[in-house]
Amino acid sequence: MISKLFWRYERSRSYPSLTRHAQVRRLFAYGSMATINVLTVPKCMDDAVWSLWSWMRVLEGKVTPRLFVDGDVTPEHRRLFDNHFPGIQVHELRPWLGQRQDLGPQLRRLITSFPLGGKAALVAALSQDGPSIYSDSDVLAFNRPTQLIDGLTGKKPLYMLDRYGSNYASVVVAAVQEQQLSLPDQVNSGLIVLPKNSLNLTALEEFLERFAGWEQLGQSWFSEQTLIALMLSAAQGEPLKRDDYVVSLDRQFVFERDVDYRRIAVRHFTGPVRHVMYLKGIPFLIKLAERT
Repeated sequence: MISKLFWRYERSRSYPSLTRHAQVRRLFAYGSMATINVLTVPKCMDDAVWSLWSWMRVLEGKVTPRLFVDGDVTPEHRRLFDNHFPGIQVHELRPWLGQRQDLGPQLRRLITSFPLGGKAALVAALSQDGPSIYSDSDVLAFNRPTQLIDGLTGKKPLYMLDRYGSNYASVVVAAVQEQQLSLPDQVNSGLIVLPKNSLNLTALEEFLERFAGWEQLGQSWFSEQTLIALMLSAAQGEPLKRDDYVVSLDRQFVFERDVDYRRIAVRHFTGPVRHVMYLKGIPFLIKLAERT
């Protein structure tokens, strides 16, 4: 009971560390090996700064940053990111996807069918541009992600594994089974490594043409994750090492042990542990910044 009370408090309180990025401003060298693409919403711009900052720190000289916002981008938003990442491309998600010529009518329908439909369409589009890294804004990189870097020059996409099982939308799972297709286990779609042309957009387009559950997609938090998992299955995607690329509930409650950020490459701070990103993850990055 006490742990849950602390959990609610930690999820609702403010965190000064979230806006301390101005104090650790550092200009990173860009590279042409790949793009790092972070998706966020307007209310989580500070999260996105830290996510991009962490990626550029461990991938400096290899990647070029891009930000996608599922919502309106203000001049203040653009100044914020240009201050940290000069010349960064900041795109409003839906207009950017609307200009793509390689998205079929069913993929375009995804963009407006449910809240995270644009994310699934973005991952599909990035796979055609590649090599690309897709990252949610609640993903932080702490140490050199060797497997990820090697995967950029491979042929198969890479993805994170959820430690606790597969979180998929039942309406999509039913359609996958009906069409005699398959889903990989435990896909977490917070981080996807996408070599060029590694996903088959035609296969997803054909699946969606036969899909009858459009109206139910918005009833699950995991519809986009299930569709991304389907694309990864068709592409024979491979998982990133679970112990290095972490999706877990460690330190959800105040008396629990946290992940050792000195020993992992990446962590996805999913909803139940988002506060741990502000309480532990970002302060760890600040300490790293102060040492350099």
